[in-house]
Amino acid sequence: MDLVADVGNTRAHLALFEGERLLARADVPHRLAPPDRQRAFAALLEGRPAPRRFALGSVNRRGRGLLEDWVRASFGLEPWILRQTLPDPLPLDVDAPEQVGADRVANATWAAHAHPGVDVVVIDLGTAITFDVVSRAGVFLGGAIAPGLGAAARALARGAELLPEVNLRDDERPPALGKTTEQCLRSGLFYGSVGLIEATLARLREELGARPRAVATGGDAPRVAPHCPSVDEVVPDVTLRGLHRALEVCECA
Repeated sequence: MDLVADVGNTRAHLALFEGERLLARADVPHRLAPPDRQRAFAALLEGRPAPRRFALGSVNRRGRGLLEDWVRASFGLEPWILRQTLPDPLPLDVDAPEQVGADRVANATWAAHAHPGVDVVVIDLGTAITFDVVSRAGVFLGGAIAPGLGAAARALARGAELLPEVNLRDDERPPALGKTTEQCLRSGLFYGSVGLIEATLARLREELGARPRAVATGGDAPRVAPHCPSVDEVVPDVTLRGLHRALEVCECA
């Protein structure tokens, strides 16, 4: 059994894999006190055998330290860290490959494995909305990065004195015509994200001269992607699956 962790900007996403099968997963917010985070880590493993390998991808240096220390103390495992001790599992055809985040490499790795011989763009809707393009030859070509729903809401609240910070419920599709400031914000955030995804995919199709398969993932994908006609499917946990695939490709002992 393998333990895989994607340490993002606001939380750590953990999963257990047996072969290619995802057995269990957990999301642990960084805002929790360290003892509470450690208890959440332990709950995922409760009643299960100790993991054999530990793969880690991180875009948050501070957020990953507690997890690394806990796994080391609990199981004696050192992490295989994507983009550090774990080699890139696919070519990166970009101008500055060293700047590509581990989460984007993981998404691209999943796309190349799940859809061989197909152009794919993975749209990851989290703190940021990232577009990761993989060619039919299995090469990461680059993409785009934009603010996610939560980041955009927080930026508006910080930058405009009279605008409150709003949150969208998981099942919410707000009316486009807002009648209060809060409703207007929810409309702009939601349909702005929908429009951003549609416009970016259209530009990518134009520049690629092809129509890549569009796969949405990430925490906000279930609420936003169904309203994006250009998105072909929603797949949960793409980053975790890609991290595990990178571990399998490496055949790390």
